[in-house]
Amino acid sequence: MRRRRALRLREVDFGINFTFGAELGPWNRVGAITIKNFDGESCHAVQVLRPAELTMEYPCVGKLEKFVPYPGLQKLDVTVPQLFHVRLCKSFFDFVKTPGLEFSAFVGNPREYKLQHMSAWRDLRKSLPVAFNSVDLTQFNVKRTGWTGATISSVKAGEKPECQAHIPEPEQDLQEEELQAMYGWRAARKLHEHEA
Repeated sequence: MRRRRALRLREVDFGINFTFGAELGPWNRVGAITIKNFDGESCHAVQVLRPAELTMEYPCVGKLEKFVPYPGLQKLDVTVPQLFHVRLCKSFFDFVKTPGLEFSAFVGNPREYKLQHMSAWRDLRKSLPVAFNSVDLTQFNVKRTGWTGATISSVKAGEKPECQAHIPEPEQDLQEEELQAMYGWRAARKLHEHEA
């Protein structure tokens, strides 16, 4: 008599598109899933697989599918690479309100030229409270990531947030504006010298 063995998935990385039919019921004990270009189909797959840990990266353009946490989700990492090129519903980031969920959300505003980095950060910082709508960001760690991104992450129960990069600092803003003006002046001077 043959003994049946159960397949136990610890981690699944979706680099291509799969289709999960509506008749497929929830799986058990999937450890972690990584999904790039998260969309409606991916959302259904995640609701079926229900991993304990989920890493998802949204597309750079278009309307983004809202993710609603399911029971058993312990850790969530979300990437929105280009905040200003996508459309979000007002409650898009409501997953941060889920009690006990360890999460990290990267939000980007990439720029090609170094001259634009500082203004890109200021634009992003001003837009975070709007993007996170009814969420009080002072409850979470908000870190500047690189030149033009921000990472918002959960804080363990009983601890206070360490970073609040979304809160404007007038002195630092003034220094960055002066530095940006200097970069602009140098770039214009180099261009003028090159043309001469």
